[in-house]
Amino acid sequence: MPSLYLLPLSVFICRKALAFVNDVRAIHRIKLKRSEYEKYGWDVLSEVSVIGPIVFALADADVIKEVTSSSVGRFIKPVEVYERLEIRPPHHLCRGSEMEEIQEACITCIYRAQQQTGIQRDEVWRDKATIEFDHCTSLTYKIALLVLGAAVFGNKASWEIEPGLKPGHRMTFNQALHGMTSDFYLRVVVTAFAMGLTERLRKAQISYEELGAHLSETLEEKKNSPDPEGTDLFSIILANNEDSDDRLTDAEVKGNIFIFLIAGHETTAHTLAFTFALLSMYPDEQEALYKHITSVLEGRLVPSYGDLPRLARCTAVLYETMRVFPPVSYVKSKVCGRGYHLDITNRSGEKKTIPIPKGSTLTVDAAGLHYKPQYWKDPLAFKPERFLEAYRRDAFIPFSSGPRAFPGRRFFETEAITVMAMFISRYKVSIKEEPQFSSETFEQRYERIFASKEVLTLTPTRVPLVFTKRV
Repeated sequence: MPSLYLLPLSVFICRKALAFVNDVRAIHRIKLKRSEYEKYGWDVLSEVSVIGPIVFALADADVIKEVTSSSVGRFIKPVEVYERLEIRPPHHLCRGSEMEEIQEACITCIYRAQQQTGIQRDEVWRDKATIEFDHCTSLTYKIALLVLGAAVFGNKASWEIEPGLKPGHRMTFNQALHGMTSDFYLRVVVTAFAMGLTERLRKAQISYEELGAHLSETLEEKKNSPDPEGTDLFSIILANNEDSDDRLTDAEVKGNIFIFLIAGHETTAHTLAFTFALLSMYPDEQEALYKHITSVLEGRLVPSYGDLPRLARCTAVLYETMRVFPPVSYVKSKVCGRGYHLDITNRSGEKKTIPIPKGSTLTVDAAGLHYKPQYWKDPLAFKPERFLEAYRRDAFIPFSSGPRAFPGRRFFETEAITVMAMFISRYKVSIKEEPQFSSETFEQRYERIFASKEVLTLTPTRVPLVFTKRV
């Protein structure tokens, strides 16, 4: 009789192992870039296993657009990730114009928080000609958390004072957010009963629980003491919700906040680290960006909200960074809801129709798309100018694709562009010189500096930088 229970248990374990293998393959997508597609000659590849669904990797802009913009029911969002995290998927979040209103109001708050943070940072760094970081994320995480606290929760930003542990909590909000995003996939891949087996799993579980507790606590505080004039994200969402005929539940409100937390923390911190590193590796690009920023600011050290659309080169540098190092390089985007056929074309113009069985998983390979030479001339090079000219927009998908790909994108871009402008206008950024690497070539240094791993977003391993005050 016990053997009857072993078969379903074995299948369950194998499915989990297969999911883990797929996640590991996703981690290496940024390293593979175009190699697998060039090897087989097509931009749609399939992976078939004994158990589990067929997985299709997509690196063709037309195919990706067809899949992500298809009619309801043909391709559906995978909900298991959201179910494991107990958050609402994007199509349950703020709708259309509501999200636009929230973003517009919150962008102003981001700008004010960054101004306040920048002024405090200048006071702390005033007497320092150079500031060294063994890993640049120690700076970018701090900036992201300070801005996030002010823009999302209405907290007063403080460059020097870390928030203390609140009564009844095991972690501060900052610790919980960092722990949650650092070990995000553990919560997705590992089953609930196994989350206490190791120290790392226990910490990941506590981070998840604590982040949820902080969000629930703040939500209750905001609901019990509403501020109609509040400019933080929580207040704006709750105020909009009161005036809506289709109100969000508490879970949906927290789901919205979660999206912005990801945009404002992991995505911002890691992309800024990659950006500063690229500008350090390519000093001519950094100088061109500095001249652009100073021409826009006209002697002012702090950009105004109205300057943001004029900082076109900042946007170009940010976009080129995300093309080279997409925050999410491999996205499980859709599941085939019913049998379908895709028409694909290779580089030689040969056409082929491939069947997509019901239940198949379709993944968007941003790295494979971003390095496709048919869309991007000299794709391995760092060339921000390509985004100052006409480019194929559907071949640039740093946050996946489709009408609801990433609601927090504008939040993230505004924060990143403002931080970039404020830092490059004041400091020259360079790679920290270390004796053990004194004889390395440019290629060796590039490989070392941009070594990365994929957690929730693409994460740099170590980016040692020096910020030298401009005179």
